[in-house]
Amino acid sequence: MKLILILVAALTILTTSSALAAKKCTPFETQAFKLIDEAGHLSKNPRFIEYGWSANGPANGWIDRWHKIRDNKLLAENFTADYGPILIWAFQVTDEYRTAGQLDSFWSENESFIQNVKRCKY
Repeated sequence: MKLILILVAALTILTTSSALAAKKCTPFETQAFKLIDEAGHLSKNPRFIEYGWSANGPANGWIDRWHKIRDNKLLAENFTADYGPILIWAFQVTDEYRTAGQLDSFWSENESFIQNVKRCKY
């Protein structure tokens, strides 16, 4: 039953995100995708592994902007409905790089999903 629900959710996200790929991003979507893209760069930065989320490292200010986006409940929920949980996954994948230095298969699949989701245009 869980597998069926996961498959239905994945198909819904893929169908919805395909339609969204052609449209222009809202300001919220633009901010969210920019944060997601920045997270991908952070995770590859050796200074990030050393300094983490501190103000002394390359992530200075990123986590505050991420919290602000995440805390806008209605728009964050709409974003998740359209694109899946990639906003939270971007943080989690980046933090996994910081703490473990690499990704296991679970986080690698999430990172791949984040990178390949159909996006609106910004």
